[in-house]
Amino acid sequence: MAPRRCVAVGCGWRAFVAYVNVGCNYGVGIPLGCLLGFKYDLGVKGIWTGMIGGTVMQTIILLWFTFRTDWNKEVEKAKKRLDKWENVKEPLNKE
Repeated sequence: MAPRRCVAVGCGWRAFVAYVNVGCNYGVGIPLGCLLGFKYDLGVKGIWTGMIGGTVMQTIILLWFTFRTDWNKEVEKAKKRLDKWENVKEPLNKE
């Protein structure tokens, strides 16, 4: 998994990452690849260029969200989630 996705998924942004992934790959990459590959007669090179374009777009969007995130606020959210389980004495995994 690419580092940009790992950061986003690790922060709990799983749904957001899924929407970006689907939108960029299926909404941009495949149509652009078909357009370049078939309409402009670039063949496989056009299809690959379109798919790479979708991946680059996904990378830019996820990087933008990663860099504009207030990481101190994310740490506070994580602390709250951990504090919720601090006083639990029973094991979470009962086997």
